[in-house]
Amino acid sequence: VLAHLENELPGSVKISTLWDQAEYIELTIRNMIENLITGGLLAVLILYVFLRNIRSTLVVAIAMPICVIVTFVMVYFGGLTLNIMSLGGLALGIGMMVDNSIVILENIFRHREEGLGRKEAAIFGAYEVTSAITASTLTTIAVFFPIVFVQGIASQLFRELAMTVSFSLAASLLTALTLVPMMSARLLRVVRADGAINNNNHGLDPGSWRYRILAAWARGLNQLNVYYRRLLAWSLKHRLRVIVIVTLIVVGSLALLPFIGAEFIPAMDMGYMGVSVSLPYGAKLEETDKILSRVEDILLETPEIETIATTVGSATGAYSGGLDMGSPENGRIDVVFKDLKDRKRSTLEV
Repeated sequence: VLAHLENELPGSVKISTLWDQAEYIELTIRNMIENLITGGLLAVLILYVFLRNIRSTLVVAIAMPICVIVTFVMVYFGGLTLNIMSLGGLALGIGMMVDNSIVILENIFRHREEGLGRKEAAIFGAYEVTSAITASTLTTIAVFFPIVFVQGIASQLFRELAMTVSFSLAASLLTALTLVPMMSARLLRVVRADGAINNNNHGLDPGSWRYRILAAWARGLNQLNVYYRRLLAWSLKHRLRVIVIVTLIVVGSLALLPFIGAEFIPAMDMGYMGVSVSLPYGAKLEETDKILSRVEDILLETPEIETIATTVGSATGAYSGGLDMGSPENGRIDVVFKDLKDRKRSTLEV
């Protein structure tokens, strides 16, 4: 519409966009999606580092996008929209939605290492931990889901986040109990705990670099298990000491609360700033304009600023700042900053 109107204006009149909130929203949503994808890839990478098995990693890598698709189905039928909060809930849920699959997969993996066949390991491995992961998932949902019933602004801010997290956890449980065992029975090949390869893996050359790396990493994990077992044995022998230490840590962390600070919503760099000017009541429009011109000069000397637009007296800026913009003693300067990558200071610092 603006482009159409600009064609009808005289040649000397141009329309410039001062403030387009869609750009900020699109940037934020794009960042959320990038974080979601990055988080998923990192989860897969870390899983491979610990399981040292490409096929087992592939099982979880396939399960993750399916969890996301199932979550989107629930989001659609739940009447939610894709926004910063719902995508934030999905990004938060992406880390938790692989937990159930990893627990199931690791237990199946253990049974395979102990010599069970693929199908038997998938059945027994999933069956043994079904109750545990179901209880774990439901306790996490029990933390988030009650926010749905909260009223007021808290509901507007966090309802969609809570519902998306709950949906993603439910999807992860469903996927972990069905898809992961099925794919494990079809795909899983196992590296034994000592670093050797099971015969049904077609083997690896003991002299190959991959074999040596897997064997060295397996020995490191085994050593970690040894240290943990010693720590666990010490903790069970000195229960009172452990309880005292943990209690002191909890109390010490609570003592830090007064130094942390609090705010309603975290500050965000939206690349925009508003400067409100208010002169004594009865000041003339010319006097207000002079003051605003001095403020303009200061702003234009700031390298991070890209565009300014001044409103003197009657009109209203992008935000009124609580001032009555209909009187001549009030003015407003809307300031648009350069992109974050093109400036060294934040909006707040400027």
